[in-house]
Amino acid sequence: MATQNRAPHGNVSPLKKAIPPQKVADEQGEVERNLQKWFRGIVQSNHDLATALERLRDSYQELLVGRRISNAHQAVLMGVEITLRDAENVRELT
Repeated sequence: MATQNRAPHGNVSPLKKAIPPQKVADEQGEVERNLQKWFRGIVQSNHDLATALERLRDSYQELLVGRRISNAHQAVLMGVEITLRDAENVRELT
């Protein structure tokens, strides 16, 4: 049996079949379109979540009006503020 086009371990030599440049370009274009679509979805989701978190923060603060704010409440509000600041930084980058 002839093994002319075989690499040492029986694998087909990578030189035997070259991928046409147009096919490579098409596949790269498809990957880029998918990445852009995915990125837009992430940005939109981040925006939607930040908006919802702002509304929750505002409602939470209204519920606490006239009450003594405990350390737990302060921790929740601080976490929300940090998350919203980070989300705003992401918005500025996009």
